[in-house]
Amino acid sequence: MKVKKAALLLAALGMFATGAYAQDAGTLKKIKDTGVISLGHRESSIPFSYYDDKQNVVGYSHEFALKVVEAAKTKLKMPNHKVKLTPVTSQNRIPLVQNCTVDLECGSRPPTTPSASSKWPFRTRSS
Repeated sequence: MKVKKAALLLAALGMFATGAYAQDAGTLKKIKDTGVISLGHRESSIPFSYYDDKQNVVGYSHEFALKVVEAAKTKLKMPNHKVKLTPVTSQNRIPLVQNCTVDLECGSRPPTTPSASSKWPFRTRSS
C-alpha cells in the first residue's frame, strides 16, 4: 500500500517537476503571479475529502493535494504562498478548474468519467 501511495505521489509531483503538460505551466504561472494556490475540495466525500468536527478539510485526497501544493511551493521557490480552499461538487468541479476558479482539484470519480486526463486524480486548468 505504501508503494502505491509513493508511486501516485511521485506521479503527481512529476507533473510540476517536468512540465509534462502544457496547462501546468500556465497554472504555475498564475500561482506565482497571484501568490495563491486555489484548491478545489469535496465537502462530504468520506474518506477522500470532507469537513471534520472543527470544520477543517481532511481526507486522503486533501492530504494528497497538500503534498502537491508543497511541491509547487518548492518548485516556485515561494514557500509563503497562501492556500485558498474552494468547495466543489461533482457537477461544478471541472467547470471551476476550466474557468480558473480553482487551480487544482483532486477527488474521487468513477473510472469511466470521460476526460482527457481521466487517468490522473488531479486536474489543473488549461493555459
